[in-house]
Amino acid sequence: MKRITLFLLALVSPFLLVAQKKIENPEFGFKNDPNLELKSIELTDSATVLSFQYKAKEGRWIRVPKESYIKLPDSSELLYATKTDGIPFGERYTLGESGEVSYHVYFPLLPSGTVEIDFGEAISKSSWEIFAIQLNESKSPLPDGIEGHWFDSRTGLYAASITRKQVVYRERVWQIESIKEKGKSIELNLKSGEETAQLYVACEDKGLAFGTNKKALQHVVGRFNRMAVARNGNVDLEVPKFSLDSAEYCGYILGFNPRYSPDRFTVSYDQLTNWREQKLEVKVDSTGYFQCKIPVLYPHTVVVRNSGVSSYPYLEPGKKLFQVFDLSNSKQDRLFMGESAAISSEIIQPFRISELNRTAIMDSVHGGTFAQYKVVCQQISERDFQNLNKLYADGKLSKRAWQLHQMDAQYDFLYTLLSYSMAWGYYYKEKRGASFGETMQDYTMNVRDTMPMDFTDVITNEIANNPYAPSSYYYDRFLNGFSNLKVRAARSVKVTVPIAELVDTLRARGQELTEEDEQAIACMKQMESITEDSVYSSFRGQYQDQFVTFNTKYRKEYGELRKVYAPESPSYKQVEAYLVEQGVVLTPEEQELVNAAKQWEETEEVQEYARLVSENREALKDFHSKFGDIRTALYRQKSEQAQLSYMETNYGIEPGLLTELMAVRAVSSKIYRDMSPLKKEELAAAKTQVQSEDYKNYLDVMNAAIEEQLASLEALPVGNIRSAPEVENEKLFAEILKRYEGKVVFVDFWATWCGPCTSGIQQMRPLKAEMKDTDVVFLYITGESSPALTWRPKTADIPGEHFRLSREQWSAVCNQFNVSGIPRYMLVDRQGELVNDNVGHMTNAGLKLLLEKYLNEEETSQK
Repeated sequence: MKRITLFLLALVSPFLLVAQKKIENPEFGFKNDPNLELKSIELTDSATVLSFQYKAKEGRWIRVPKESYIKLPDSSELLYATKTDGIPFGERYTLGESGEVSYHVYFPLLPSGTVEIDFGEAISKSSWEIFAIQLNESKSPLPDGIEGHWFDSRTGLYAASITRKQVVYRERVWQIESIKEKGKSIELNLKSGEETAQLYVACEDKGLAFGTNKKALQHVVGRFNRMAVARNGNVDLEVPKFSLDSAEYCGYILGFNPRYSPDRFTVSYDQLTNWREQKLEVKVDSTGYFQCKIPVLYPHTVVVRNSGVSSYPYLEPGKKLFQVFDLSNSKQDRLFMGESAAISSEIIQPFRISELNRTAIMDSVHGGTFAQYKVVCQQISERDFQNLNKLYADGKLSKRAWQLHQMDAQYDFLYTLLSYSMAWGYYYKEKRGASFGETMQDYTMNVRDTMPMDFTDVITNEIANNPYAPSSYYYDRFLNGFSNLKVRAARSVKVTVPIAELVDTLRARGQELTEEDEQAIACMKQMESITEDSVYSSFRGQYQDQFVTFNTKYRKEYGELRKVYAPESPSYKQVEAYLVEQGVVLTPEEQELVNAAKQWEETEEVQEYARLVSENREALKDFHSKFGDIRTALYRQKSEQAQLSYMETNYGIEPGLLTELMAVRAVSSKIYRDMSPLKKEELAAAKTQVQSEDYKNYLDVMNAAIEEQLASLEALPVGNIRSAPEVENEKLFAEILKRYEGKVVFVDFWATWCGPCTSGIQQMRPLKAEMKDTDVVFLYITGESSPALTWRPKTADIPGEHFRLSREQWSAVCNQFNVSGIPRYMLVDRQGELVNDNVGHMTNAGLKLLLEKYLNEEETSQK
C-alpha cells in the first residue's frame, strides 16, 4: 500500500513540488509604481499568493482587475488571478484615512523548478507591472550591511552605491572583480573599462567608512538626510545667467536588463525663448548607461520620465550632473553626483509644491466669475507659501531651495490665475456636453472681454521682471499665461503699416521696384485713401467686434463659400443666402449686422475698393508675394511696441526680462513652427525688437542652426512616410485606410512634442516587433504642430506608416472623430470599419489580445 501511495504521489502534477514556501520581501528587477510594495510570495499546495501593500493619499482608489496575471519570463502563457483577500476582486477600493491597504492576490500553481516570475495586469498602459520576481533567496558574496545606497554623513549628499556585482563611485560604474575580507573590513578590487581601483570598506555602528585611500576614508550612512543636505546648501540663490552652453546629463540605471528595463526616457525642459516645452528622448545603452547634452539656456529644474521613474534634477548650462536610477527602488530619486548634485538634492519635486489645479478650482466655484476664481487661487497659494516657510524654518529646505520654491509657488499661482479661460472651457465643456472648441468659441464671444482689469493686479513689474525668475520651473508657464494679457493688448491697440512706409523701407534697403511693383503701389495708395474715408472707416469701426464674432461663428460656412467664389470673396448678400440655404436661422442682432453690411457693400467707396482689387489682382498678388514678409515684419515690430506701451500703462509692466522674452518667443516660435529660417534682412529687423545682446546672439545661432538642419534633412534616414491623398478633408481618413484594406489597423494620433505620445510609442516597441509578421498595421498621424525637421528623422525610429497632415486636414480629421487630446488610439478591422474610435491605454499584453481578436475573426470567417 505504501508503494502505491508513493507511486500515486509521483504521478501528481509537478505544480505541487513548489508548495509550502514563503518568500518575504522578494527581490525583483523592476516595477512601474513606487507606491506598490510586494511584501511576500507564498507557494501553498493549491495556489500562488502574492501579498501587496499600497500607500497613497486618502480617497484614492485602486482595483485588482480580473486580468491580473503572473507568468514565466520566457512564456507567453498568462496565469490569471482567481481571487483576492483584503479588498474586493475586480472592484474599486477607496483608500481610507491611513492612505494604505494590505491585500493578497491568488493565482494558479507554478510549474516545479520556477525561480522567477513576472506580475502584470493586461488592461492598460498605466497598469502595474513587476518584472523578474525572484522565488529563491540567494546569498550575497558581500558581508551583511555593505549593499545599498550611501550618503555622506556630513553633507547628506549621495556618495556611492554598492551591489553584489557593481559599485557606483565618483561618477563611474565599476565592476567588482574580487572581494577580500580583512577582519571587520573588506577590500573590493574594481574595474571600469581599462582602469582598475581598490575600494576599502569598513563597517561602522551607523554606516560605513570607505574610500580608495585607507588613511582618508569617507563616512557614509544608508539614508538620505534632508536636513544635512539643507544645511550644506544654506546660501543665497544666484542670479541665473543665460548661456548657449548645454548641460551634460549622464548616469546609470542599476539593475538594467534589456528584457524589461526602459531602454529610453524623456527629458522635458523649457528654454523660455520658445513657447513650446522642449523634449529630448535619451537612449540607454545595453549596459544601462546614458549620456546627453541638454540646451537649457538657463539653470532650472527639468522633468525626467520613463516607465516607473520620475525625477526632477536641476540642470545648469556648462555643468555636469550624473544620476543613478534604481529600478528596484524607484522612490530613491536623490542619487546625484557631479557639479549640479547639491542643488538637485536640495530641491523638492515642483509638482509637490503647489496644490493649484485650475479645473478643480473652477469646480469649487461652480464655473464662477473671474473674482470668485481668483479668491480660491489666492487661498491655495497662501497655504503653499505657509508650507514652504515651515519647511525652511524646520531646516528641511536650504535657503536657496526655499527661495527657488517660493518663486515656483508664486508663478504657479499666476499661471493658474491666467488660465481662467481654459478652466472655464473644461468646466462648461462637461456641463454642456459640447466640444472643447465650441465651448471656447462661446468664451471668446461672451466671456473673454468681461475680465476686469483688477483681476491681474497681483502681477507687478517686480514679479514679471524678476532677474531670478528664469531659474523657476513655473516661470515658463507664467509666460505662457501672460500671453493671454498680450492678446488682450493686441486687441486693444491698432497699428498699420502704410504703403508709403513700406516703400521707404524697401528703398532704404536698396530694393529696385519694377513697373508692376509701381502699379501695385499706386493701387494700394488708392485703396488706403478709401479705407481712411469716413464712410468706410466709420462703418468698420462701429461693427468691428460684431464682425469678428459673426465670422468666428460661421467660419466653416465662409470656408465653403470661398471655394465657390474664389478668387473673389463672397459678399454678405451671398453669405446670407448660403446660410438660409443651410437652414441657419440668424439671431435678430446677426440679421441687423448682415443688413447693415449689405447696405455698406453697395456704397460707392466699397464698390470702388472692390474694382481696384479686381483689376489689379495679379499685380497685388505678385507684390505681396515679394514683399509681404517685410510688411508683416514691420507690422509685428510696430504692434509689439504698441502692446508693450499698453502693458506698461495698464499693468505696470516695464520693458525688461518679460518683454524681451516675449519678443524673442514671437520670432523663434515662428521659425520653429514654419521650419523656415529668416532671411538676412528679416533677421536684422527681428533683432531690433530685443535689447539683450545674449538674445540677439541666440536668434543668430538658432536661425543658423535651422538652416544647417534643413540642409541636412534630406540625408537623414526616415521611416515609411506617406503623402496624404488629395481628396476633400472630410474623405481623407477613409482614403488613407484604402491603402491597408484587408489589414487590422491600429491608428495613433500623436505629436513629437507630446510626452505621453512618445512614451506610448516606446512601450509598444516590443509588441510591434512581436507582431511584425502579422496583418497588423500601426498607422501614425500627426499635424503641423510636429515640426517637419523633428518629425521626419523621428519616423526612422518608429516602425509603422506615417502621415503628416496640414493644419486644415488635421483639424478636419480631429473634428470628424472628436479628437480633443492626444495620444488618441483607434482600431480599424480588415473590412476597413472603425470598430473602436477611442481605444484606452492598454498594456502590450492587453493590446495584443485585442488585435488578435480582430485578426482571428477574419481567419475564422474564411474557414
